[in-house]
Amino acid sequence: MQKNENSISRKFTISVIAILVLILATNNFGELTGQPVKPIVKCIDDSDIYKAGGAHFSDWSRVASDSCANTKTLKEATCTSGVPRTELATCSNGCSNNACLRTPAKRAWW
Repeated sequence: MQKNENSISRKFTISVIAILVLILATNNFGELTGQPVKPIVKCIDDSDIYKAGGAHFSDWSRVASDSCANTKTLKEATCTSGVPRTELATCSNGCSNNACLRTPAKRAWW
């Protein structure tokens, strides 16, 4: 009976060791740095040239805003390759208040 109990105990110990080896082998502990895990950051933009807005990372670590470069050109903030950047857009009706105008600006005739 004693010999049978030793055999069961030995098989149990070997099984536990084998499971631990499998767990350790399937986890990539080489990448542990002790640093907190950074959240996934996405680039968000409004993509509307007729509305002043911008583009930013979801954690607000980088922000780009729409602005008029001149009376006919908008520097539109957009996400390019997942990063907030500005691109030039031609405003056929003019640029005012950091957005393209939907209709031509009215001129005052004095």
